[in-house]
Amino acid sequence: MAELQNQIEVKDIKIKDILCYFFAKLKPYKLTLIICILLSIISHWCDVYVPVYSAKIVDFVWLEWVETSDIVKMLFDLLIIITGLLLWTNICGRLERRLVSKMEIAWMKDIKEESFDYLHHHSYRFFSNNFSGSLVRKMNKLSGGFESVVDILFWTLFQLIVTLPLMIIIIMKESVIVWLLFLAFWFVYSFANIRFTKNNKKYELLSNEQDSKLTWEL
Repeated sequence: MAELQNQIEVKDIKIKDILCYFFAKLKPYKLTLIICILLSIISHWCDVYVPVYSAKIVDFVWLEWVETSDIVKMLFDLLIIITGLLLWTNICGRLERRLVSKMEIAWMKDIKEESFDYLHHHSYRFFSNNFSGSLVRKMNKLSGGFESVVDILFWTLFQLIVTLPLMIIIIMKESVIVWLLFLAFWFVYSFANIRFTKNNKKYELLSNEQDSKLTWEL
């Protein structure tokens, strides 16, 4: 049985396979994920509206046809709204970070336990043919890679998806020219990032391959 376990079919693992494995690990935490997504939407939307109401303060200050008492009342109302938005941004943001951090720890623990359980079923020859230190390092890379994927999804990609449409709508209401300039800048920036990521991918793969070879040599 041990000899059969050593005859492992090595296949070319693609990034798609790794991402599918990562997303499969998210399924048991659907409820927590939904709560995190809702908290993130509330937090980012409130954060987007803070500058909008802050700009209205400047507009009210320069109103000449309104009495001073009315301006003070309107400014006070705006400050209450801005304070409320900042409070919601802080509360929801901190709750989201706490839940995501707890989930990341649980996910990484599951991945490491599954990896070690898989290794426990192999014979001594498997570990002698595959340097054990390199195997442990690869498992740590797998769990660390999962953490990086989750961080990018929550703190970069999802934040962009949530805030960008709202920002476009707000800018379009203020000025069509600024809206067009913003869209042009966003397309150029996104295109440059995609090209850079694709060009950098082959060097990252080569770097990981050389790192594995160096670990084996050591």
